[in-house]
Amino acid sequence: PNTMVYSYQAPDFETKSDNGETLVLEHRTAFQGRIDSPRLYAQKVRPLLIKAGFHPLMHDPEGFIYNEGPGKGTSKTLPEILQELKTAKPAPPGHAPNGYALMVRHVDDKVMIVTNLKIMDYMVDTLRVAWVCKYTGWRKVLGWDAVIDRDDRTITFECPAVLEQAKRRFLKGDIMIAPKHVTTPSIMDIAIGEVPPDGHPDRANYLAMQSEGSSLLGLMIWLTENYTQALFLTRWVGRTSHCLSPDGFKFLKYALMHLVAHPFATHWGGPTCRSLELSTPIKQPYSTEDQEWGLYFKYDANLSTSAKSMTGVVGMLAGGAIDNVCQSQQCKAGETHTTEVVAGGTALNRIITARGLLQEMHYP
Repeated sequence: PNTMVYSYQAPDFETKSDNGETLVLEHRTAFQGRIDSPRLYAQKVRPLLIKAGFHPLMHDPEGFIYNEGPGKGTSKTLPEILQELKTAKPAPPGHAPNGYALMVRHVDDKVMIVTNLKIMDYMVDTLRVAWVCKYTGWRKVLGWDAVIDRDDRTITFECPAVLEQAKRRFLKGDIMIAPKHVTTPSIMDIAIGEVPPDGHPDRANYLAMQSEGSSLLGLMIWLTENYTQALFLTRWVGRTSHCLSPDGFKFLKYALMHLVAHPFATHWGGPTCRSLELSTPIKQPYSTEDQEWGLYFKYDANLSTSAKSMTGVVGMLAGGAIDNVCQSQQCKAGETHTTEVVAGGTALNRIITARGLLQEMHYP
């Protein structure tokens, strides 16, 4: 259904109806930040993207594939498609340009990989009937700095400026150390906080600590997208986020100190990464073999007798993690077998999605 957004007029600038009633404004577009604004934008932009030749993926409808040229409508692999595009004749004037592109959409931001900039110009021209769009190279992607090393054939998403800002805000006045590890074993004993009652002299400071701790926890959740070494710590502290304790806040600050001292973000690729096709047999991780560049997943689980067990899943592609899961299981298992089976089911669900996406992108 269509969603209509109304608001009051600015004070002293109200317009009234013929009978003297103050009117409200009907907005022609949704406000950015409204919970339904991404959905409303998608309803308008999706038909235009499809018109431009971008086809949504079945496994992720916010991902789009553009494939015009000799390999269009075939089951050819991406290397075969790209090879044919090198010798393909240019498309006639007024037609969609030949090429291949992959695009993912996040609200009104779009991240794309294209074989030539004509595809970008064609998409921008198509969307111009409704929006003014512009595009730039991969300098920043959704808040992350995209560091591309063409000599080593790697790409890294990092955010040193965000880490520096977090250091100034959350670690001001603390004794700075450079922890070798992101946390300590005592984190397993973390407990829910206890807010002092009304009238207690420490109540205001405790609530202020919880407010700052919640802000840092939210930042850490975002950081762990690519600084995955802090993923478990963040998830474990997050279990007490409804009433954060001083110890929980200290563990978050300890992890932030670690990231500031060792800002090693996930990177993909390498000098020998020439194909994303899985080796046969697969090259085992942590072995003396060459690195495996194809898609593979590893999962594990731990049995907890005091709380729900945990599932851990890591999906690897091009030498870096593309999927990380660290979550409580939906049921409390009484023995190891059930815990492992539940973790395996979670991993299988992620594998099917990841493999389906690669197949739709024409990766072998």
